[in-house]
Amino acid sequence: MNKYDDKYVECPACKSVKINDYHSDYRENVFSLCGDCSVQFMNPVYSDEYLDDFYSHYIPSKYTKVLMEHQDFVVRDNFSAIDNIISSKGLMLDFGVGDGLHSRHAENEGWKVKGYDVDCKAMDNLKEKFGLDVYCGDFFSIPWEQLSYKLIYLNQVLEHLKNPVKYLEYFHRLLSDDGYLYISVPNIKSTSNKLKFRLEKLGLRKKNIGKYYDSDHHVFYYNPVSLVKLLELNGFKAVLVRNCAKPKGNKSKLKRLIHKYITEKFFYSSTFLVIAKKAAK
Repeated sequence: MNKYDDKYVECPACKSVKINDYHSDYRENVFSLCGDCSVQFMNPVYSDEYLDDFYSHYIPSKYTKVLMEHQDFVVRDNFSAIDNIISSKGLMLDFGVGDGLHSRHAENEGWKVKGYDVDCKAMDNLKEKFGLDVYCGDFFSIPWEQLSYKLIYLNQVLEHLKNPVKYLEYFHRLLSDDGYLYISVPNIKSTSNKLKFRLEKLGLRKKNIGKYYDSDHHVFYYNPVSLVKLLELNGFKAVLVRNCAKPKGNKSKLKRLIHKYITEKFFYSSTFLVIAKKAAK
C-alpha cells in the first residue's frame, strides 16, 4: 500500500501553480502554501488506501463528563449562530454526523435532518438507537434531493477532505437558492499556532514540531481569510466569520467581559466558523 499520492504541482483548491513548501512536522509530513488562495495542504497527501485503513482503526476519544459538557456547549453555540442568520428552518444535511449529537439537537430545534458519515457501522447504530435518517458509503452516489437543502452543516470536517472543491461544488448544487453552508474548522493561523510556528522557524521550539497540524488525519489547513476566499471561488458569500466560542466554565464576570470584548476581538482562537449563503456562480 502506498502511503502517499504523487506530490501536487498545483494548488488542489484553486489550481494555482504558485505553491511552495511552507513547513514540515515531526511526523516528516510536508505542508505547502498556495500563494494565491493562502490555503495550506499536506503535500504529498495520504493515499485513499492509507486513509481508509487509518479510519477503519480510528477510535475517537472517550467522552468524559467534562467533554460531554464541552460538546453540548459547542453544539448549542453553533446553532445559536445559525439561528441568528437563518430565519426559517427546513431540510438540513449534517455532513460528518459522528455520534449524532448535532443532528439530534437540530431535530429538536425543528430541522428535518439527513446525515452522512463514512462509518457505516456507526450510522447503523445511530439509526437503531435514535432513529436518525443517516447514510454512508460513496457520498456522490447517494440520491440526495438536489436544490432542496436549506442548510448543509460541517462541524470540524472540511480539514479531513482531500478534495474540498469537489465537495463544495456538490454542496452548491444540493442547496436551495436561499440555502446556507455552515463550516467550522481548526484555525492554522490561530495566535497560539503562529507563535509556535515562529519559534520553530527560529529553532527555539524543537519538540513535536508542527504537532498543531494534526497530520495523522488532517490534510487541509485553513484560516478565516483563506476559507472565505475558497468559498467565494465556489459560489458562496460569507455572512458570518468568527472564532468558535469556548465554554465559559466558572469564569468571573470580569474574565467573561475580557474574553468577549478583547480576546474574541483581537486574538484568533484554535477554531473558527463561517456561515455562507449560496450565491450565483
